Amino acid sequence: MICKKCGAQIGDNEKFCGYCGEPISITSQPINQDGTVAVQQKTNNKSLKLVLLIVIAAIVILVGAILLIVNLGSHQSPEDLAKRYFVAATELDYNTMCDCFALDLDGAVNIMVENNSYLKENLEEIYGTSNIKEIYNNPEERDKVKEQYMSLYGDDYKISCEVVSLSTLSESEKEDNLNKFKKSFFDASDDTESLAELSLLYKKSNLDNAEEMCCVEMKTIIEGSLDKDSTNVTVYCVKVNGAWKVITGMNDINLNL
Repeated sequence: MICKKCGAQIGDNEKFCGYCGEPISITSQPINQDGTVAVQQKTNNKSLKLVLLIVIAAIVILVGAILLIVNLGSHQSPEDLAKRYFVAATELDYNTMCDCFALDLDGAVNIMVENNSYLKENLEEIYGTSNIKEIYNNPEERDKVKEQYMSLYGDDYKISCEVVSLSTLSESEKEDNLNKFKKSFFDASDDTESLAELSLLYKKSNLDNAEEMCCVEMKTIIEGSLDKDSTNVTVYCVKVNGAWKVITGMNDINLNL
């Protein structure tokens, strides 16, 4: 290494400079055989720090994005949720309906279909399958629904919802409505096997521990150049595990099939 005071070359293990007596700092840099200062280790350390900073920044951005998506979903207002659900049901957007619902809607509907031979046979005869999700996601079926709306209201038809009122239910009202939903949920099937499967789905939903429930009164409008219709719709929303979800009687679900 070299002495930082007089520049003399000294041994790596020396504690004092043999020429000027200067104490050797532990930060004194080693030199190469050709007398040049060895800086590769310092350069490598800087590169490593830079890589670590980039990795940490990427992780922070990724986690932030995930938290944002989760928070956007969990903090969706009951009004927006109710409107989203109704428009999805009207337009045959089954995936969105399932996403809005308080429990596994697709699982529940298909359990009921599988245990109802009459319904299953009719679905298979008409659509070639009894799988509700496949029927809904079939572009031809969705086009048929659009064509029906277009024939009634015009090619420029639009579906919209306006919230008329929002009311938070009391604890007793919440319990009463949960019991009604639970009854309609299990009344939709009388088969022992399907009831056991539905019971498992209901338990997973954690609805019995719902934190809050509200009633959303909406005015729904379908209008176009040919005609215009409106109707009032009531949608109940329930807050479970911090997130708002739609809750309605299974017999009230309009499959539009």
